[in-house]
Amino acid sequence: STWYHVFAIRRSDTGVVDAICSATSTQPVLPSGYDAYRRVGSIRNDGSSNILAFKQDGDYFRLATSILDVNASNPGTNAVARTLTVPMGVTTQPIATFFVQDSSVASNGTYASDLNQNDETPNNSAAPLSFGGLAAASATTANPGPPMRTSRSGQVRTREYDSAAGHNLRIATFGWIDARGKDGSGP
Repeated sequence: STWYHVFAIRRSDTGVVDAICSATSTQPVLPSGYDAYRRVGSIRNDGSSNILAFKQDGDYFRLATSILDVNASNPGTNAVARTLTVPMGVTTQPIATFFVQDSSVASNGTYASDLNQNDETPNNSAAPLSFGGLAAASATTANPGPPMRTSRSGQVRTREYDSAAGHNLRIATFGWIDARGKDGSGP
């Protein structure tokens, strides 16, 4: 279950181009004579040396099989850093669905944000608004996650408006958007 970063590499003296995988997202160890590189994406193995299958379309990476990254019962109302299946060592925009279920609290919702944003308490009538808000007990909702970026550790922050024994939060990751350094975000 390791992330590797794929780089296009080039020799300026001969113009030869090749590719290399590296455990670091910033500067791969280049073979002799290669002096230029650019990260073109990231891959992950499954712990058995098999690469997790995905489709890439430019900066859009879609896992062939979605992964349930979070399955929390009675998650509380404190801020929690949640790790998603997205490349480590870089910031990405996760593509995920957030599922909120509550069998006991009549008004609930989830707020998700970047770890580098202020930590705000969700609210159902003022900013920052909860998403996936539940209007009645015994309700469920599934919503695409709000626009946000992960940390370089693949994490986002969640906070619940309310929490009780019947409250569940699940996050399934489908993929990510990786600008691969083109937007100035670096590795």
